[in-house]
Amino acid sequence: MKKRSISFYCSILFLFCQVFGVGVGVFAVSEDEMVVEDGGVSAEKLFSVQENCETIREGLKRVQREDSIVRTHIGPYYNTILEKFVKPLNLRLVENNMFDGQLFEVQGAFATAFETFRNDYSDYQRGLEELILVDCKEDPAGFYEKLEDVRAGREIVNLDALKMRGLVSSQKGLVGELRSKL
Repeated sequence: MKKRSISFYCSILFLFCQVFGVGVGVFAVSEDEMVVEDGGVSAEKLFSVQENCETIREGLKRVQREDSIVRTHIGPYYNTILEKFVKPLNLRLVENNMFDGQLFEVQGAFATAFETFRNDYSDYQRGLEELILVDCKEDPAGFYEKLEDVRAGREIVNLDALKMRGLVSSQKGLVGELRSKL
């Protein structure tokens, strides 16, 4: 009975990862949509920021909406993996004295990565909101500096999401191995 329960959780987690683990988009907006280039702030860039201020702000608001939609989809997705599959599987493995150090390690790393993703996304979103409030006509240099900070925060969130995706793939492989042993 208990082995069947472990097998059930392994099968469900394996299936869930198979179906949803492959095509999750991660904050894919090109650098062009951020309007500004990497590097130092030239007078030409500052003038461009001042002249296109409203267009830039509208673009940033659109990026904010799109990122929120993506976050709304992948946040619950990863939370479901953690709460509905990883934790119950761990409980079943412990109840049945079936220790798999590598699986527990990946699951712990996933839980940590998910918490890091939540925190980094909150920081990024807060920075983006602050950026949208900066008056780019009056303070183009401050706007550009804040934009660079937001871009760096966005890259961190992207790396966090990619890390979680890799951990889901590892989890999928390890659960598949465990399932074949049962």
